[in-house]
Amino acid sequence: MRAPLTPALRLALLVTPLAASMASAQQPVDVACASGVLFVLDASPPRIWRVDGAAMPPVELRHGEESPDLGHPTRMLAVGDQLLLADPHADHVLAVDIGTGAVRPIDAAPVERLRQPSGLALHPDGRVVVADTGNHRLLTLARADDGDGSAPWRFADAPLFTERWPFDVACGADGAVYAI
Repeated sequence: MRAPLTPALRLALLVTPLAASMASAQQPVDVACASGVLFVLDASPPRIWRVDGAAMPPVELRHGEESPDLGHPTRMLAVGDQLLLADPHADHVLAVDIGTGAVRPIDAAPVERLRQPSGLALHPDGRVVVADTGNHRLLTLARADDGDGSAPWRFADAPLFTERWPFDVACGADGAVYAI
């Protein structure tokens, strides 16, 4: 019988191949997993590394010539077939299509513009909670429809407010929202 993997051993197994394969990563700041694929956010220069287990070195996803500047994203969240990036330096949240690598900004309307969005969390109901640090608030983000998941993301009309600058956010399985 094999011994179960401890969290420390799982981390060591993950980090060892990543360290060897991502030698050119300058500033890795976040990781996300979607459909069994690990994505690593490298903030400077801005890029997303795709790590497919045996597919070393990782494949770099790039934004198109007409796509928005990636700025200096610091948080990443996998939701379905997309990666959402919070970029506090460029004051926007971006959606990256995992299949094509296409990047597009998420329109902040109907709320006033974003200021230093710095945290992202997936709520159990499918919405994404965004820590809009510079505006002292938490916002919710949802797909425009309940169809096949191809609809663009939209911010809700009413933000959730906090008493101080929310830097990061997490959601519990019970729907509770936590911010620091």
